[in-house]
Formats: sequence, structure tokens, C-alpha cells
Amino acid sequence: MSSEVTDLPDLPPELEGAMSDLGRFRAEYRAGWGLLLYMILGLVLLVAGASTTLLLGYFAAADDRHFDVGIIKVVVFTIALMVGGMFMTYRSVRAWGARVLVFERCLVFLKGGKLRVFGWHEITAFEQKSPKGYWEKMVHSSYWMTLRRKDGAVLRIDAYVERAKDLGSRVEQELARRQEA
Repeated sequence: MSSEVTDLPDLPPELEGAMSDLGRFRAEYRAGWGLLLYMILGLVLLVAGASTTLLLGYFAAADDRHFDVGIIKVVVFTIALMVGGMFMTYRSVRAWGARVLVFERCLVFLKGGKLRVFGWHEITAFEQKSPKGYWEKMVHSSYWMTLRRKDGAVLRIDAYVERAKDLGSRVEQELARRQEA
């Protein structure tokens, strides 16, 4: 049974002619508005860290006294704020506008006008992880999954997509169903 256009709200123009090949529409996942807050927080940390580091550097250079351990600790802390803000901002910008559509025959990833289709029968590897450590969560995400296709293409989806764990469970179920058949 093919999917009806009315099943999918806000149909991407790239998919208009391919709906019969994709199968029935099942679910949609998008990068949420929480991403905007995360991006703003990252920018605030980046600017605050950079300006505080520069201000401390200016006052330390203007003062003829030697650096003491307290100032060095504060500078290291402000540099850490700046680096953390850069990570947050970069990852937020990278995830902005991401949209994942799940169909009966495939998963479609849309971002920035580009379309990537991963047919269920083409996926050779699936991995998902919820990191435990703070550093790993900051660098990678609190959750991520990776899909690999037969031709070597890789798709990585992280927690910036709302309900990413639900999407991971759905992908896992679909792949398990395909292996049984």
C-alpha cells in the first residue's frame, strides 16, 4: 500500500515524486526548539569565556606583579567556558534544520535541502549509545546512533533530534523485523 500525501504534513518537495517508492509514512523527527536554547547558551558561554579571558589577560599584563595560582585557575576556567561554548554552538548549528522521516521501506534524512535515503534492506550496521561520562556527553551527545549502508555511506543522528531514543528504538525494531524475514 503506498503512502498518501496527506499522511505526511509539510511534504518536502524532494519527495513529491517518490512517495510510492517509499511506502507508508510512519513517523517524523525534527531538531527541536530546545536546540535554539542550546545554541544561545553556547554563544553566551563562548562570548563570556572569551571576554573574561581577554579582560583577565589585560589586567594581568597591566599589573607588574607575577601571576599567582588563583589567576591561572580563573584563566583556565574561562578558557574551558569558551571551548565548551564553541562545542555547543558548533553542534547546534550543525544540527539546525535536521529532519528524519520514517517510511515503510526506508528512513529519509533531510537537512539544508539535501536528502539522504537509507533503505531498510541497505543498512548493514546500526549502533546506538548513551554515554555515561560528562566529557563524552559534551563532545558527542547524551545519545547518538549511527547507520551504515552497503555502499559505505554513514548517517549519524544525535540527541538534537527530538525523541532521538524513540527513533533509535524504531530503527532497531525495523532492522530486527527485516532480519527475521
